[in-house]
Amino acid sequence: MTTAFDVNGQPWTQTNLKDETTDRQERLLEFSPSLLLTPHRRYVEKDADNNLLRWHDATGRGFYAPRGGAVEVRDGADDMCGLAFYARAGQALRDSLNLDRLPAPGQPGTIALLLRERGGAGTLGGGILGNRAPFGTDLLALYVDESSGNLNLQMRFGDLDRALFSTVSVTDTQSHIALMTWKGAEAGARVIQDAVPQLLVNNTLMLGDDPDARKLVIGGYGAPATNPLRGLVGAIGVWPVYTGDDAGADLRDDIYAEFTSYLPALGA
Repeated sequence: MTTAFDVNGQPWTQTNLKDETTDRQERLLEFSPSLLLTPHRRYVEKDADNNLLRWHDATGRGFYAPRGGAVEVRDGADDMCGLAFYARAGQALRDSLNLDRLPAPGQPGTIALLLRERGGAGTLGGGILGNRAPFGTDLLALYVDESSGNLNLQMRFGDLDRALFSTVSVTDTQSHIALMTWKGAEAGARVIQDAVPQLLVNNTLMLGDDPDARKLVIGGYGAPATNPLRGLVGAIGVWPVYTGDDAGADLRDDIYAEFTSYLPALGA
């Protein structure tokens, strides 16, 4: 056991990890992500059967762990790995610290994903992310539409004025990097998929007021993850910044470059 700087830069942390943070990763951390889950094996703990035990947050704040079903860790290249979900109800990852991972209502935000989706369960397809709020107007759902194969983010489930839809399918057996970004109290939201910005929509994406609205669950939405994911997940990040315009270009470019470096995790 040695004392070393982890990626959160706190020298008092006792850890077996070396400080391997790159300049680009340091820049990403400067924008204060509330969550940054990367595919590096040093952050992923598994058991003897290759099932996930813990996925540690690279910001140094806790970890995510399975609840209700095993999630397989699949080894990729370059000392990275991906997580395999099999569309099993309840197969989802919960936050050990139960923190508010999503930006506060009215604040801008960006959710970044690296995934390879294979078509999830339920009429609305595979749920990638959700919050802890119950079904109703405060439920957040980020999912892949079963019919179109496109990404959908609904800040208040069923309220299409608070929703963001991709126009390009992600169910083509390829790995995809997607940024879902919104301005907060101001109208405006955009999908940036595989480095291609889509049209700016005039919706106002705001979370509900439920105490669990900012608590993030991975691998499904709704309790207990009743619309689960089928596919591979390599990385997830959340920043309190809008990255859909020139002002957010530096962060957007760094996110895309960093997540591109993670592609070997999913065999890409």
